[in-house]
Amino acid sequence: GPTDTHQIATWLLKQLMQVGPLPGRDSELYRLLHTCLDEVDAHNKDHAFHCRLCLAVQTPSQTKPSRIQLQCKHCLCESCAKQLAKDALGGHIAIPITCPVGCSFGANGMTGILNPQQVSHLLLEEEYERLLRLHQVRVKLGLSAPQKSSLGSDLALAREHLVDKADKEREIKRIEHEYEKLRRRSNISSACI
Repeated sequence: GPTDTHQIATWLLKQLMQVGPLPGRDSELYRLLHTCLDEVDAHNKDHAFHCRLCLAVQTPSQTKPSRIQLQCKHCLCESCAKQLAKDALGGHIAIPITCPVGCSFGANGMTGILNPQQVSHLLLEEEYERLLRLHQVRVKLGLSAPQKSSLGSDLALAREHLVDKADKEREIKRIEHEYEKLRRRSNISSACI
């Protein structure tokens, strides 16, 4: 029954939280972790939720931050949502800001996106206006190459996971070259905004 599923998900979630799977290294366990979080959060309904970035249990109240629900239905605490917005403005993550679980553009074009209006109350007015402009332009342009994946993360993963030194060096140079080319193109686009 539903209670059995919830109990299994809760037990498995505790086990996975101890292991601490990482998205790049333990993708299957990471996906399973978030599947368990989906089940536990669905069972808790409006009482509590897990922030999908820090993974902490959040209990909305008048004194604690409220949830920010992405279009994919995953939630972030206000602190993590604000940090994502600041990181995006600083050029550390791509805009539009996508769900930390890995949800991305879907058939409806907007699955797993943090809408700038959702964090407007967390940012200074000029930060919000800049994030909104960048978001609108990049969504309008569609999924152009700089937003297709996080090349900085790809570079880090390439350095970490390639075993053969020669292959490693070639792959890093290729990714660095691609990253620089896309960053320059992105800077040109940003300068036009």
